[in-house]
Amino acid sequence: MKAELAATETRATEGATILVVEDSRIQAEMLRRTLTGAGYVVVLAGHGAEGLVMARSHRPTVVVSDVTMPVMDGFTFCHQLRQDPAIQDIPVILLTALSDSDDVILGLKAGADCYVTKPYDAPLLLSRVAAMVTDPPLRGQPQETLAVKVAGKTVQVRAGAQQILNLLVSTYENSMLHQRDLAASRDTISSLNVDLEDRVRRRTLELEQTVGQLGDEIETRRSIAEQLGASFRALERLNERLGTLDKLGKQLQVCRSPEDAFEIIRNAATQMLPSFPGMLAVVDPSSESARVVVEWGKHTGGEPIWSKRDCLALRPGVMHAPDKVNPRVACSGACGLCGAPGLCMPLIVNETTLGLLRFEGLSLAPSSTTDRENLEHEAQIHFVEAAATTIALGLANINLLGELRQQSWRDALTGLYNRRFLDDALRREAARAVRSGNPLSLIMLDIDLFKRVNDNHGHLAGDQLLRWLGNYLQQSVRGEDLACRYGGEEFLLLLPGANLENAGMRAEQIRIGVEAESRIELDGAAIGPITVSLGVTTTYLDANDEAHLVAAVRTADEALLRAKRQGRNCVAHAGLELGRSAAITNTEAQGNASQRTSEP
Repeated sequence: MKAELAATETRATEGATILVVEDSRIQAEMLRRTLTGAGYVVVLAGHGAEGLVMARSHRPTVVVSDVTMPVMDGFTFCHQLRQDPAIQDIPVILLTALSDSDDVILGLKAGADCYVTKPYDAPLLLSRVAAMVTDPPLRGQPQETLAVKVAGKTVQVRAGAQQILNLLVSTYENSMLHQRDLAASRDTISSLNVDLEDRVRRRTLELEQTVGQLGDEIETRRSIAEQLGASFRALERLNERLGTLDKLGKQLQVCRSPEDAFEIIRNAATQMLPSFPGMLAVVDPSSESARVVVEWGKHTGGEPIWSKRDCLALRPGVMHAPDKVNPRVACSGACGLCGAPGLCMPLIVNETTLGLLRFEGLSLAPSSTTDRENLEHEAQIHFVEAAATTIALGLANINLLGELRQQSWRDALTGLYNRRFLDDALRREAARAVRSGNPLSLIMLDIDLFKRVNDNHGHLAGDQLLRWLGNYLQQSVRGEDLACRYGGEEFLLLLPGANLENAGMRAEQIRIGVEAESRIELDGAAIGPITVSLGVTTTYLDANDEAHLVAAVRTADEALLRAKRQGRNCVAHAGLELGRSAAITNTEAQGNASQRTSEP
């Protein structure tokens, strides 16, 4: 009989169209599969507004709608569907939690016929859909106004008897479903409790039978636990130190100067081994001496500078821990550090010793007899080795970057700054001149008849002459001045703060000095003396204008050309020319210019 009823119901619902209004694609697809498996035709809508359009165009047999949706929720959708005469008779099943009384009231007011709670039970959902298909609610029934008391307040609800009955049935079915699930859960929990109690009982009996035999084992395990705890704490400290070490390595990678790195190393050292004061010394490659650059903690001091040859930790490049009472190795003590216990760790990269890292009070051999303290000591030694490697690599990287920066800024032949550096220096000095209101002077100079030197003595002689002039200019300028090789045999000097008169005097001093001292030899052949021509300009900047800077350089170059045309070996600048010596006046220089040959 049940099979016949099921077959009859299947035939009655077969081909019915179900409109599913659900914003979740996953939930919509699950509903579609459930309903199509029961023989229904399913159409989908992503929200209430789209559901109204689909309801008008497809005239579904039943609508299954979610409540919580964007654009238009399920309550609003149901209410607007009931207001449209063309589709108001379509049964609506709300698919929602509906755990609150307020939700039930909203469902009644919106005109919903029944609801199924989420997560839905597929047989229950199909049962409710089949009931709506085979026996749709009658819409012509009179509606009654009911006074419903919810959460302490009375709400007036107007609904038909069948609608109320359907909602009551839905509530009853959902409640029964939840009761069934709760009963199953209680049975499961009860079974688990019985099983757990049985296991606890058996285990308790086993423990009672063996407790007398576990005394020694418990003590052993307690000792092991203490050792494991100590090891774990040591690992935690090691992890913290490694974290600090990793941070140190990353910070050193972005340092642009050794001074910045020294401060970072000081901060890291106080965090890594706070109980051990120490210091960092770096080696000067030119003098082969070690110099203390940073200290931390209550460091006992020592000599600020000592010879690398006198230090056992630097000379062989191995870890060294001098013993004050019974020294294992003889040390000259020139550093002043070997009188106190401590660990000296060299900083080595590619067989080059860059410096020395020292932690006072730390020795190579452990002073304790306990395994825990020995483990901590071993971890400290390994950590110092790792720290030394990290610091050494960081300092080597900074030194390499400094060398590369110098190579990118310096002219390889003369050692002076190159055009690339000059462009940045001009903008920097111009900005400083704008802020201070001071003048900025430029001197452009060129070697007179330089081509003859190359023709007569060869390009090696020309290169040696350029190196000599570069060295001379470097020694002649002030600390704040900049000497650059502008190109070929041309050089440009930047004199921040110098006015026109002072710049002219400096140019004249350089001209006289070059003529007096430029005597060099190449393969026994004497070269020189040489002379230079110089052009001077001074500018006052109101704003850091690129065009103004270009004009200043061009003015200095034009002054240099005027000095060439006036016979070379002289200084010229806007409105004033200085002769080849103090005895030659400006007028004489201008008068004699037409009688001299010129070289660009």
